[in-house]
Amino acid sequence: MIVNTKTGRIQDSPEPGAFGLEYRLNSLLLVVNTVGRFTAADPPSGVPIAKYYVWRNSRLELIDTRLITGSRAAPR
Repeated sequence: MIVNTKTGRIQDSPEPGAFGLEYRLNSLLLVVNTVGRFTAADPPSGVPIAKYYVWRNSRLELIDTRLITGSRAAPR
């Protein structure tokens, strides 16, 4: 969940299965670490990916998705 401390409004998480979030209090960017599949060759359980969201017009907008390289395996 994301809570706007000025208005008290609550926003649902963009990725319920996320295993990590990266953010800074003075930034509009939210990085969500989760799992996904880019190609049919990826394992059914998925590969670690980072989804980049920006806060615009009182909602999160997905702006990019990238494979997380050189990381430990995502939790199962």
